[in-house]
Amino acid sequence: MFGNPFIFSEKQSTWMKNFKHFVKYVASEGNAIPPPNYINSEGFPLHQWLRRQRQNKSRLRHHQIKLLNDNGFIWNARDKIWNNKFLELKTYYEKNGIVWVCENKSLQSWVRTQRATADNLSEERKDKLDSIGFLWDTFAPSKRQRTFKGRSYKYWEEGFGYLVEFKKMYGHVKVEEKFVLENFPLGSWVSAQRRGKLELEATRKQQLEALGFVWDVLSEQWEQAFACLVIFKEQNGHCLVPARLVYNGFKLGPWVRQQRTVYAQGKMSTERKVRLDAIGFHWKVVRSKT
Repeated sequence: MFGNPFIFSEKQSTWMKNFKHFVKYVASEGNAIPPPNYINSEGFPLHQWLRRQRQNKSRLRHHQIKLLNDNGFIWNARDKIWNNKFLELKTYYEKNGIVWVCENKSLQSWVRTQRATADNLSEERKDKLDSIGFLWDTFAPSKRQRTFKGRSYKYWEEGFGYLVEFKKMYGHVKVEEKFVLENFPLGSWVSAQRRGKLELEATRKQQLEALGFVWDVLSEQWEQAFACLVIFKEQNGHCLVPARLVYNGFKLGPWVRQQRTVYAQGKMSTERKVRLDAIGFHWKVVRSKT
């Protein structure tokens, strides 16, 4: 009527024997998640046994659950993986400073996933990421970003502050993409502003433009080269620039040759061709025979 107490005791004894394998693993390895298909030196399939405990949690006795919990058992293995990555990122920040891009590719991939799935993250996870200064974005274009305790706004203001300092130091705001100023990824931040120009708030655009910020770097470079060619003509009376000439520190010869190539390929805009024609640009150069 009350069941067979011997059978019950035998089941309990077997469970405790298996549980001891788990205790030994935690003591020797320092974690509670054995690798998939893990079998210990005694031939016990520990990973498989732990998976059964998760699947059968509703059938475990209170004291069994307590024993597992006391030894750090992870009921949701995905939570453990997330927490491990979080701790890895925290350690990375402590060592390298808070950065937008981590050199560790695996960690950076996880970081990108957190940003991409931010809408689905629990408040607990958002709070943990916020607590270490996680960078949700380089600017806050969407309503979603504004929910993260002002983190994105704070980061934008910090980046702008560094850009101001950069201009004081160098006299311009042409920041190379990999440039870092006082552990802040200023080059990455600048590139992000260009990529997000359409979503950037008008006041921020104005702040950047007041510093002389260039949105289209390639167009700016073309304008500088064209201005250099105009000066060359004023001084020499023509636009026949030697192929390898470096003029006023600019590689004018190669640039002129590139314009001819772009035109020949049909890729030059009408506006640029008209401007070059207006100063007497030579589209074809006849080489003299020696």
